[in-house]
Amino acid sequence: MSVSKQEAEFLKSMLAKHLDDYVEGLVREDKTDKVMLHMKQQRQTGIDLINKTAEIIRRAARTENSTFF
Repeated sequence: MSVSKQEAEFLKSMLAKHLDDYVEGLVREDKTDKVMLHMKQQRQTGIDLINKTAEIIRRAARTENSTFF
């Protein structure tokens, strides 16, 4: 499945804007004794996704500027 630059920009902005709110919601619902560990893992997963979308955006920008595929 291919993701366009515009789609990647949208995903990145959405993830960046709502990541902390999402993680806080998970922490409130978590009734285990390892809440902090789960919070850190979920937040790191979100940051990894943001980094992956940044990579997709960079590749898409490079493809748009290149005449060769």
